[in-house]
Amino acid sequence: MQIAGWLCEYKSGSLGFFTLTEGIKPDQAYSSRLADFVEKGDLMLTDLGYFKLSVFKELTTKGAYFLSKLLIGTTLINADTSEKIDLSATLHSFVGNTLEINVIMGNGKCPVPCRFIGFRVTKQVADARRRKLRKEAKKKGRTPSKHHLALCDWTLFVTNAPSEILPVAIVFSLYRLRWQIELIFKQLKSVLHIHSSNTAKEYRLKCEILGKLIVAVIIHGIHSSLNATLWNTRKMELSFD
Repeated sequence: MQIAGWLCEYKSGSLGFFTLTEGIKPDQAYSSRLADFVEKGDLMLTDLGYFKLSVFKELTTKGAYFLSKLLIGTTLINADTSEKIDLSATLHSFVGNTLEINVIMGNGKCPVPCRFIGFRVTKQVADARRRKLRKEAKKKGRTPSKHHLALCDWTLFVTNAPSEILPVAIVFSLYRLRWQIELIFKQLKSVLHIHSSNTAKEYRLKCEILGKLIVAVIIHGIHSSLNATLWNTRKMELSFD
């Protein structure tokens, strides 16, 4: 059993959209519901677990925006030349550190016009990524492709937000806000022990998890409000613990 579909509204700190599901069910199975929680002008930050072209298309239709890492293997068409982009060749031949191209994601079934933005990383970061990629591939009895190893030199994003709303200069910093949800997971586990239980009875376990979720939402909402007040008045932060 797992808790899927966490959403965090960054400005208010509110949490929402919890679903209890089988532990083997991927996050992407719930990505189709994401558009229900945004309004026109909202910006949604997602990780690769929720990368789905039909969802990005729906967000665009609603007048909302998305910012996501690029899922390697996604078809990219140059919006100016209508030619398919060879990602490896394009990045290999580029001499700068920041690349931006207007593209169309998808192979025609669900085209999504957006901006493709790439940031070259340092050699230390790229080498660390390659070591991790080789290690994970070895566990699965595979060898990483030259294509994936070469892409470790870059951090790649896609967004439908225009440059006047989301300039390239702040894309990386803004996406880092997505890490807040990971910090919330850590807090709920280490402080509220939301992931542990002493029962093996299905319905008792479900009641316990749902009860803890209710408490988590209430406590997190109180903490977010107090933390914002303290920061705005005294430039101090309040520990969740």
